[in-house]
Amino acid sequence: MIFRHALPRIVLLLAGLGALLFVAACAPPELPATPATAETPAAPAATSPSEPTSTPIHPTLPPPSIPEKKVTPVRKLPLIDATWQLESYPVNGVSQQALPDHPAILILQDGKFSGNTGCNGLSGTYTIQGDAIHFELGPMTMRACLEDVADQEAAYLAGLQQAATYRIEGGKLMFFDDQGDLLLTFSQHTPISFTDGSWRLIPFNNVRGGMESNLAAERTTIQFTVD
Repeated sequence: MIFRHALPRIVLLLAGLGALLFVAACAPPELPATPATAETPAAPAATSPSEPTSTPIHPTLPPPSIPEKKVTPVRKLPLIDATWQLESYPVNGVSQQALPDHPAILILQDGKFSGNTGCNGLSGTYTIQGDAIHFELGPMTMRACLEDVADQEAAYLAGLQQAATYRIEGGKLMFFDDQGDLLLTFSQHTPISFTDGSWRLIPFNNVRGGMESNLAAERTTIQFTVD
């Protein structure tokens, strides 16, 4: 009787045990954990994007050139290595035109000067510092001159001796005294050819060691042709 009453419980117990065994048999096998070792490579560290760098200039290429600003030089007449012809000079404060038939010439070269007053030849030395100029008269001829030519010569010589500064302006060479008053004005002389026009005799050697002239000599002329 006892076995008959316990049989249903045994059947239920066996059924529950079978269900547990079925569930255990159907579960997936558990994989063993892999221990970490020193040889396991570490994951690479995250890197930030590098900053952009400028591309270097090719070493064989020339550097870029900057065009130079071209300045047109102002053309000025030279003071030296030129022949200047007297144009005007003051007489009692009034400008007097030089005598065209008796040209007075001034040539400046390497600290020395030479020329003609329209009557006598002259020479000497000069010095320049900035726009300051100083003349020292040297040897010159001593022939007698006509009155108007003598006046021109006196003004010419006095102008050179009193000159303190000079200026080249508008193709003119001008000398000023130490007060800034104009003394002499020259224009650049254009050289002429040996065969240009006729030549008038002014001074001549008097065979006594000097140069002289007279009215008869000044009426003497000569002309040359290419042949």
